Amino acid sequence: MQLLAFLASATTALAALAQPPQTSITITLPSTPPGDTSGKLFVFPPSTHGTLSTFGQTKSAPLSVANTLVFRNVTQGSYLLDIHCATHAFAPLRVDVAPILDGVLEEGDGQGEVKLEVKAWETYRGNDWDNKGEEAPRQTLRGGGNG
Repeated sequence: MQLLAFLASATTALAALAQPPQTSITITLPSTPPGDTSGKLFVFPPSTHGTLSTFGQTKSAPLSVANTLVFRNVTQGSYLLDIHCATHAFAPLRVDVAPILDGVLEEGDGQGEVKLEVKAWETYRGNDWDNKGEEAPRQTLRGGGNG
């Protein structure tokens, strides 16, 4: 009986290791024009959405009522973020999701958890992928996700 319990827990641990670490990315669209103090708000059409794409994979996120795009279950890799809107133009961003090299394993339940860091840079069509522009501002949200 104990051998079966051990095999079941070992199988569960191996299944957890087989799944790559994932994170969620939240993109917040501005609600007012930069530097505007008139109180005028941006109103984006409901068809506004974002795509996060890499070779052979594209994720899509609709615009929420809070002017955010939430991409869930994003794995390690380098992505191109495009925001599609009929009334406003947004520059594309290069988004890199990489494991944190310092303190990769966390104490706790004994299994450890890989932490992912999200960084984004302005990019333009035709640019060499390694040519990173200015890094986009980001903030860590409650719960440890990056946005």
